[in-house]
Amino acid sequence: MIENYSSKKIHSNFPLKLGMGYIIFTLTLFYIGPMDWPFISMWPVLFYMIVLGVATATFFNVGLKKSPKQNDLKSRNTILLIGGLSSILLLYPTAQIYTGRAPWEVLQALSDQREAYSKLREQLELTQDSRGLMILARALFGPFMFAVLPLGILCWRNLSTATRFLFIGTILSSMILSVLRGTTRELADLVIVGGAAFLISIYRQSKTMPRFSQHWPKIVAGCVLTLGVLAALTGRVEARLGGSASSLCIGGGYVCANYDGPVYRDLPPIIISAIGSLTGYLSQGYYGLSLALQHDFVPTWGLGHSPIVGSLYRMQGGDAAYLNSTYIERLNQDAWSSDSHWSTAATWLASDVSFWGVPIILAFIGYLWGRSWVDAVYGVNDKAAVFFCVIMMMIFYFPANNQMMGTLEAYLTTLFWGFFWTLSRHESSAPPKTPGILRA
Repeated sequence: MIENYSSKKIHSNFPLKLGMGYIIFTLTLFYIGPMDWPFISMWPVLFYMIVLGVATATFFNVGLKKSPKQNDLKSRNTILLIGGLSSILLLYPTAQIYTGRAPWEVLQALSDQREAYSKLREQLELTQDSRGLMILARALFGPFMFAVLPLGILCWRNLSTATRFLFIGTILSSMILSVLRGTTRELADLVIVGGAAFLISIYRQSKTMPRFSQHWPKIVAGCVLTLGVLAALTGRVEARLGGSASSLCIGGGYVCANYDGPVYRDLPPIIISAIGSLTGYLSQGYYGLSLALQHDFVPTWGLGHSPIVGSLYRMQGGDAAYLNSTYIERLNQDAWSSDSHWSTAATWLASDVSFWGVPIILAFIGYLWGRSWVDAVYGVNDKAAVFFCVIMMMIFYFPANNQMMGTLEAYLTTLFWGFFWTLSRHESSAPPKTPGILRA
C-alpha cells in the first residue's frame, strides 16, 4: 500500500550543510593556511562568498519545500550497460591519446607520478589537433558513463552479475586513468558522486531521520576512501615538486607556502606537507577570484562561462576579442594563467553575467539542488538522483573551476540529466512511497 505524502512534511537539508561546510573549509584554508597570498584585501572575497552562500542556501530551501515527484527509470539497465561498456572500451584509446601509455602500464606510472604528469602535459600538446574524435566519443557516452556509479550504488541489490562487473570495471577504469595521468581529479569524482549516491541511499532507507550509526560500514568506507584521495593528492603534489612540499609554489612562483609561523614551525613534516598541499590545491581558486574582482566587467554574451563553449566558438571563426575579454583570459595579465591555475566557478560565470549576476545563477542552481534532492530521496526518482550528483559535483568543484561545464563530456552530461529529470517531472507519476523526513 502506497503511503499518502503530505507536502507539509519537512525535508532534510543535510546536503546543504555538507556542501556549505566544504566551502567554509576551503575558505578557511585560504585565509589561515600556509600559502602567502599577495592579495590587496581579504574582505571582497569573503563578503562575495557570503553573498553567494546566502543565495544558494536560500533557494536550496525553496526547492526543498516542493512536493516530490516520483518517476521510474525504466531504461536503468540499458544505461548501466552502455555506460559500463563505454567506460571499459574507451579506457585504452583514452590512455593512449592522453598519456601515451597502455592501461596495463599502470604500475610503471604509479612508480613515478611526476613523470606521469609530465607525460600528460606533453601528450596534451602533441595531440592538440588530433583528439577530436576521442573528445566526441567521450562526450556522446559521457552521460551514460557518469550515471553508472550513482545508479549502481542505488540499485546494487537488483543488478545482475554481469552488470556488477561492469560497475566495478567502470570504477577501475577511472582509477587507472588517474594513475596514468598523475592527477587526482578522477579519484575526487568517485568520492563526490559515490558519496552523493550513498547519501541518497541512506535517506531512502529511513522513514524518519536516518540514524547514521546504523550505516557505519558505509560511512567508514567513505571516510577511508576520502582519506585515501587526500593522501594521493599530497603524494602527487610532493612528487611533482621532487619529493617535498616545503618548496610549494604556484602562480608563476610568486605565491609560495610559508611555514615559518608559530602554527606550523613545530608540526611534523608529514602534517606540514599535507596542509600545504591541501591549501594550494583546494583554495587557490579564491586567489584567482580576488584578482578578477579588481577588473571591470566586459560582457562575453554566453561565451565566457565555459572553455569548451569558447573553443567551439573559435573553431567556427568567431571574433577572438570576445574570448580575450573574459575574466579568465584577463587574469593572464596578473600572471594567473588558466592553463595551470584555478579561479572558482564564479569567475567563469561572471564573464557572461558580471559578478552581480552570479548570485542569481547560484540561486537557480541552489533551487535545482534542493528540488533534485527532494525528488531523489522522497520521490525515489533515479533521474533526479543522477542530476543531484551532477549538482554535487558543481558545488564541490566550485572553489576550483566550473567543472561540469569545463569539457564537452561534462557539459553534455549536465544538460542531458538536467533535461531528462525536468522532463520526468512533467510526466504523470504516482505518489512517492517514502514519507517526509524530519529536518536534520
